[in-house]
Amino acid sequence: MVRKKTTDKINFNDETQKSKLIDDMVTGVVDPDVTVVKNSDNSAKLSNEELQKKIEQPDWSKLEGCFSDLNVIGMGGMGTVFSAKDSLFYRNVALKIMRTDLRNQDKNVNSFIREARITAQIDHPNIVPVYNLGVFQEMGPYFSMKKVDGITLAEILKGLENNNEKFEHDYSLRRRLEIFINICNGVAFAHSKGVVHCDLKPGNIMIGNYGEVFIMDWGMAIYRSEKDFSSKNQKIDLREKDELFQTESVSQQPIVNGTPAYMAPEQIFGKTDSIDEQTDVYALGVMLYAILTCKQSPYPSKLPAEEIFNRALAGDFLPPRKQAKKRRISRELEIVCLKAMSPYKHERYKSVRDLMQDIRNILDMNPVEVYNSPVLNFIKYCRRHPMIPTALLGAVITLCVFYSYFSFVNMMNANTLHEVLILANNESMPMFTRMSLELAHNSDKKIEIGYGSHFDESNDFELKNISVKLDLTCRQSLETLEKLNNITNNRKYLPQIIKSLDFCINYSLLTHNSENIKKIQAVDTGLFYTAYKKIIRNNLKLRRKLQMLSINSGEVEFKTDDDSEIFLSKQIDQDIPDSKITDGENINSEMMVKKGSFKAILKKGEYSLLISNKKGQNVTIPIMLDAGDNIEISFQFPSNIPKDCVYVHEGEYYSNIFNHYSYGKRIYVNSFFVLEREVTIGEYLEFFKTVKDGKQREMLNPDLLFHRDGKFYIRKLFSEDNKIMGPYSADMPLVGISVEGATAFCDYMSRKFNMKYRLPYFTELEKAARGSGRRLFVWGNRYNASYALLADNPQIKDFKFGAPVKSFPHDYSLYGIYDLSGNVRELVQLKKNFNGDKFAVYGGSYKNTSSYAKCGMISRFAENRTDIGFRYVIEIPSTVQKKH
Repeated sequence: MVRKKTTDKINFNDETQKSKLIDDMVTGVVDPDVTVVKNSDNSAKLSNEELQKKIEQPDWSKLEGCFSDLNVIGMGGMGTVFSAKDSLFYRNVALKIMRTDLRNQDKNVNSFIREARITAQIDHPNIVPVYNLGVFQEMGPYFSMKKVDGITLAEILKGLENNNEKFEHDYSLRRRLEIFINICNGVAFAHSKGVVHCDLKPGNIMIGNYGEVFIMDWGMAIYRSEKDFSSKNQKIDLREKDELFQTESVSQQPIVNGTPAYMAPEQIFGKTDSIDEQTDVYALGVMLYAILTCKQSPYPSKLPAEEIFNRALAGDFLPPRKQAKKRRISRELEIVCLKAMSPYKHERYKSVRDLMQDIRNILDMNPVEVYNSPVLNFIKYCRRHPMIPTALLGAVITLCVFYSYFSFVNMMNANTLHEVLILANNESMPMFTRMSLELAHNSDKKIEIGYGSHFDESNDFELKNISVKLDLTCRQSLETLEKLNNITNNRKYLPQIIKSLDFCINYSLLTHNSENIKKIQAVDTGLFYTAYKKIIRNNLKLRRKLQMLSINSGEVEFKTDDDSEIFLSKQIDQDIPDSKITDGENINSEMMVKKGSFKAILKKGEYSLLISNKKGQNVTIPIMLDAGDNIEISFQFPSNIPKDCVYVHEGEYYSNIFNHYSYGKRIYVNSFFVLEREVTIGEYLEFFKTVKDGKQREMLNPDLLFHRDGKFYIRKLFSEDNKIMGPYSADMPLVGISVEGATAFCDYMSRKFNMKYRLPYFTELEKAARGSGRRLFVWGNRYNASYALLADNPQIKDFKFGAPVKSFPHDYSLYGIYDLSGNVRELVQLKKNFNGDKFAVYGGSYKNTSSYAKCGMISRFAENRTDIGFRYVIEIPSTVQKKH
């Protein structure tokens, strides 16, 4: 009897339809070619109970009766693996039972179940199959899988490393590469299902007694449904909508899991959202390295994990051919291995299939794309076509003649390029030394600028010219090095190549030129590559700087003795409407809040640390982070911040910035308290009332200059009965001040509060205005006439004699200090006299043009003091800030 195939869908809610349709499908023959078996047994039919007894169907919730002959064959982080006999099929299986201390923890149970389901749904000949998943009443979760009789790839490599003859005979390089291709097949299939293994290593590869290759231990696997290219009914199903399977695989928190030597840089940084197929490509590259060299790891044994991470990030390991010289590893195999192991994702193979194809090409004697060697490709071609060498023998002889000629030409060109490098190096080194000294840290902490940036433009212009010349020399030297690298491997040129490359690296670090560093790191062959490795080999600090510079980032480490709340945010110009930080400009998000100390890798830019303690006090520390920087800040909250004052943390800042192209000079300033706005007329009047001596009152009473009827008149700010003369009010900044008056007021405040009050130094006000960066104005880099009270302000008619303090909210520095650009100019003192002057005037006022609004702008202290006021600084002990 032959029945038609049916496409009826079974309705499991209708018991009658379900039973009849299934029975009909089981009983019937659905294909004309299927052998028909007639029922010739006239004995009585068996009942369901008798059928169950005959099959001996076990209770899968009880260990006893399901599995027997248990023996421990392995132990892992989540559970123990036993060999056992399945009581239903009488086959040997591997039984993984969850550890006792983990089986009642929700997160660990989720991971255990997830491992079983992912492994079971990646049905591939090179992935160990899972048979069953369940829960033993007395022992918790378990799953059973195929038991593989054999050894791990790690054991094979260990035997080869010890020169075991049997292993050398059974596992030649070709056999090991065939095993590697099988591994790649299984991993590539998993990737097509959206699964990334994340822990590929020789210890997780089983080789069966009959050549089977299985990838084991999928406990750290990550699944992303958007990468699952299976048909609709074949996609991985983990029940992600259930609470049970909200896994950490989609977490954005940094999680560092894996085997250090086999972890890609994105795993080391713990960025789960950056882990993808290329992460497994990196691990396969390390595994290929081990297969080629017969070493368990590219790094020395017993090396601390942190050191392995640092070396992995810098790609600091011996190439396979140097690691195992006796193994006779071909150059093309080495290139394939190093490409897969690149610390930079854009340089790795895009997929496992691409890596596997290159290995197959090598075994099949076909050209390999990543190693374009004409000679080797010709040899391969001849081996595939044996008749061709005879026919081309004459042509080869002719080519040898031409080759000799071109070799001679290359040698002459190499000598010329070598001379060019020597000349460029001799010309650039004096200029580079000058520029380094100009931009170096001022470790003696005693440097003080005289009259501001507009008096030092010639020096900055000269520095800019030097920088332009050095930048041109650096680019030309890199081009020359690349040309020399392409035409010769003669090591006699290596010393000069090292000198020139060392200059290019150090200049790029000094100027934070990440493009040059990327270009240098992109070269992975020849003398250029050898010179680069020699320069960075024993310099971990340099390797770290280059790594940060290549990703346009730097490191910030903040240390504090208490558990103050720290708010880190990226600074933007207030003068750009609706400015927002674009995605990727900051780590994790646009801001982060932490407790106490922290360490972070951030994209280059200007940041602010807002630290708040339990007393409700706030301190802001601006940070200018250039690519490759490593900033360490040690901070201890001041015991008390005086009223109306702002704490400015010690450290360096860029002085002498007068346009967008200025480099500036890095100046160190100790910590200090500064008044958040100018001293007001009302505050000074309180002091003035305490002065009783007539001559002193005459000297300390501010002078105001007025113009009337074509003549100038001078009158005092305060009347004899201590009244404020119009048009001024108590909340306006004090003007008409003399050095004696400002000094006397500071002495009065020092006695009153038992602290050291004084006039600020120029560098202190410039740092308070600029922060630690290179901004031109306190609010950003673009001038806006409405932001500060200067002569071109649209509201100037309303403030003919100045405005009350804090009237212009945009005239507000990163530290939280008002009126540093406009309103009134401010009296400052100089540590070094300039043309005999000990004092100068900082900033601009309602009488000045926009050029006076720039940070660091000072001018001479003149007798006409109608628009000159002051603010005070309170001295405090310093802490430590270092920038490398």
